Amino acid sequence: MGASYESEKLKKRFDFVLIDTPPKIDSDLRPALRVADLVMVPVAISHVDLWATEGVLDLARREKAEAMIVLNRTRPNTRLAAEIAGKASEMGAGVAQVQIANRVAYAEALGLGMAASESSRNAAAKAEVAALVTELLSHWD
Repeated sequence: MGASYESEKLKKRFDFVLIDTPPKIDSDLRPALRVADLVMVPVAISHVDLWATEGVLDLARREKAEAMIVLNRTRPNTRLAAEIAGKASEMGAGVAQVQIANRVAYAEALGLGMAASESSRNAAAKAEVAALVTELLSHWD
């Protein structure tokens, strides 16, 4: 079954359904966009990654899906982070206020089969994830 069928089934059972698709435009992306209430688009802090997002955002617009860019692997208080955040806001999608920093804790947690929020090793990573969840949930308030 496709993403549309599966997500409709899941929406009947859960308040929130996250669908993780490959970061490219392919046959799995369009059905997921059709059923999405919000499309989260993680973008690493580089011009190349930002440019690569244009196709996904364009497709989201065509499917009338609201999109939010989440800046990922950031280095706070750098000129590049500020520049990419500014350019992202010009792309016609919302940009999350919360940015996910470039932390070893995320890679370590992934290697353990966990989310950073499940690991007690890095309070800053846990706080970032909690803040992003809060921001996303406030989107529907």
